[in-house]
Amino acid sequence: MNPASTAIEKLLLTSEQVTKNFQLLLTEWGELKRSLHDSPLYYATPQIKPHEGEVTINRDTLTQLKTLTSRLQHTLPAVLRSGLSAATKAATLQQDVSAAQKQTAELAAESVQWKNKFTTASSDCQKEKQEVVELQKEVAHLWEQLNQQSDFSSSLGAATATLLWRVSRNQDTIAALLGGSKVEEFLGLTCSTVQSYVDAYQNDWPPPETNESRFILALCGTVTNIAASAYGRDFLMGSENGQRLIDAFFTFVSQAPLKKSAKIKSLMLMGLYNVSINQKGVQYLITKPGTLSLLAWHLKEETDVENRVNTLRLLQSIVAECDTNTPLRLLQPVPRPLLKTLSCDRNKQIKDLATELVTDLAAISAEP
Repeated sequence: MNPASTAIEKLLLTSEQVTKNFQLLLTEWGELKRSLHDSPLYYATPQIKPHEGEVTINRDTLTQLKTLTSRLQHTLPAVLRSGLSAATKAATLQQDVSAAQKQTAELAAESVQWKNKFTTASSDCQKEKQEVVELQKEVAHLWEQLNQQSDFSSSLGAATATLLWRVSRNQDTIAALLGGSKVEEFLGLTCSTVQSYVDAYQNDWPPPETNESRFILALCGTVTNIAASAYGRDFLMGSENGQRLIDAFFTFVSQAPLKKSAKIKSLMLMGLYNVSINQKGVQYLITKPGTLSLLAWHLKEETDVENRVNTLRLLQSIVAECDTNTPLRLLQPVPRPLLKTLSCDRNKQIKDLATELVTDLAAISAEP
C-alpha cells in the first residue's frame, strides 16, 4: 500500500471519530438544555432584594444548578480535549495528505517519464525488429548466393580436376606439369584438401556423385598418374609437400569408412604402390612407423576386391625390398596366417599375390 492511500485511510478514521465526538457533544448539550428547561430555575421569578444586583432563589433550584454546573465541569474539558485532539490529528493528517499528494504527483510524473521511455523503447524495438527482418532477408539472399557460388566453385573444381586427371594419363605431360611454378602449391593444396575431406565427412560420407567426391577422386587420380612415371616418383619423394601428401594418403586409408570410400582408396593405394617402386619411396614407406600394421589391418577389414588386391601389391612391393638383413621386427606386423588363408582365395589375383607374399616372407626369414 502506498503512503497516499494510508494517509487517506487515517483521515477517514479520524473524521469518523470527530463526527462521533461531535454527535456526543450535541446529545449532552441537548440533555443539558432539556434539564434546564424542565428545572424550576428556568421558571423561577427572582425576588429583588433591597440590595440592587442581588437575586434570591430557592434551595432546590440552587441544588439543581450546582448539579448541572458540576456536569458541565466534567463534560466540557473532555469535549474540549477531544476537539483539540481531533484538530491536532486533522492537522497531522493534513500534512500526511499533503506529503502523500506530493509523492503521488512525483510518482505520476515518474510514471509519465517511464511511459514516455516505454513508448520510445517500443518504437526503437519495432524499428530494430524491422531492421532484423531486413537483415534476415539480406542474410538469406547472401546465403543463397554463397550456396550458388559454392556449387559453382565445386562444380568448376571437379571439372577442372577431372580434365587435369585425364591430361596426366599421358606420360609426356607429367614433366610439363611438374615443371610449372605452381606444382608445390598444387601438392600442398591436394594434401590439405584430402585431410579436410576425411575430417569433415568421416561420419557422414557423401555419395560418389557429389562434386566434392568427384573433385577428391580427380585429385587423387592425378597424383597417382604423376607417381606412375619415374620422374614423377622422384619429384614426389624429393618434395616436402609430396611426402606430406603420402602421409595424408595413409591417414585417409586409416580413417575413411570401409566400402563407402572404395574408389578413392583404390586410387590412393595404386599411388602408394607407384611410389614404392622408387628406391627413395620404398625406403620412406619401410621406415614410416605403422605402415605395415596399417596395411595388415586394411587387408583384414576391407571387403572390396580391388582394394584388397592393391593392398597386397603394396605389401609385396615393400616386402620385396627387404632382405635377410632386414630386422624381423619390421616384418612382424605382416599377417602370415591371413596370407595363408588368402592363398586359397577364389579370386585368382588375390590367391596369386598372397602365395607370392608367403614365399617372399619365407625366403627372407630363411637362414643365409
